[in-house]
Amino acid sequence: MRVLILGSKEFPMGTNIGEDILPSGGIEVYTDSLVAALNNRNNIRPIIITRKFRNTPEYETSIYEIHRVSWLKGTLFRGPSFNVFSFFKALFLHYDCILAHGPMGGFVSLLLSKIKGCKAIVRPAGIAFTQPQYPMRFFIRRFETFVFSHAHCIIFGSNAEKNRFKYLFGFLPENWKIIPTGIKVINHNNSQSDRIQITYVGRLVKVKGVEYLIKAAIGLKHNFRLLVVGDGPELQSLVELAAGDSRIMFMGFRSNVQDILAQTDIFVLPSLSEGVPLALLEAMASGCACIVTNIGLPIYHGRDGLVVEPKNSSELALAIENLIDNVELRKTLQNGALQYIKENHSLDRMAEIYADQFRRISLSNENS
Repeated sequence: MRVLILGSKEFPMGTNIGEDILPSGGIEVYTDSLVAALNNRNNIRPIIITRKFRNTPEYETSIYEIHRVSWLKGTLFRGPSFNVFSFFKALFLHYDCILAHGPMGGFVSLLLSKIKGCKAIVRPAGIAFTQPQYPMRFFIRRFETFVFSHAHCIIFGSNAEKNRFKYLFGFLPENWKIIPTGIKVINHNNSQSDRIQITYVGRLVKVKGVEYLIKAAIGLKHNFRLLVVGDGPELQSLVELAAGDSRIMFMGFRSNVQDILAQTDIFVLPSLSEGVPLALLEAMASGCACIVTNIGLPIYHGRDGLVVEPKNSSELALAIENLIDNVELRKTLQNGALQYIKENHSLDRMAEIYADQFRRISLSNENS
């Protein structure tokens, strides 16, 4: 069975070496993990359409196929151009079903499903109309509503993500499936020094809410170090906001995120909107005590993390302060996070459910 995967702007991770100043995000990491987990499972053959970078071939094949297409540089053009070129490339490929990430990839998958006579599975990967970096959010909401209501199946990463989707859009698609993101448990040896290490990992864009973390950190009197790991258009304004506080360190994009997480005591995700972010799951799998915002993430407050309201630096500061002062609470959350990952986010289990879903939707193609 051949499954077309749309929406990943870089595959595999590491092929974009400075050509796109905006770093890859969760969709790309998710696709890497999913393709590796499928690993020709039950005769599933992934076909990935991604962007062409220097020194990468247009086509590669092994247990999966990679087709690389052109794209235009620039924040406004990179996504739309990639999706247009992906559409035309996909017209000439053979596949049995489609898995698309995000609303733009989802829209392309709907067009292809009409033309090619196969069905489209769409993973929202966050809700764009709630993200402050996008203009005309009313029209984005209409567009997302159209895509998600016409997809043959919607994939949610958790029950919390499904519930938040219903709250934001006012409906649930007719067909949906919860498939927890698979993640590998990492050996962790969190900081043993007197100075607490706090870490944020992700793109530096408005929707990630990093400014609220910086404001919270500046007001703390404790002995800590905050590592901001990632890059993006908000970097300069965040550096200025930190106002030279030597406890706040901007690390840029790093390929050794797992090593950093292994030394982290407290992981903070102050986002305004997310699907089920891999950075959070990796932090939980690394045994970090996590603080997240109340945006539908799979965190049970007080058991495997702390939950605060988004855009609330004061509440975030209190939560960080609580974890710095309370070693036992940190240990409780670390153990709870590891247990949650082991029970709910096996890579093999994710691949198993996807493979079953691909078979079901392909069978429905034949019967329709």
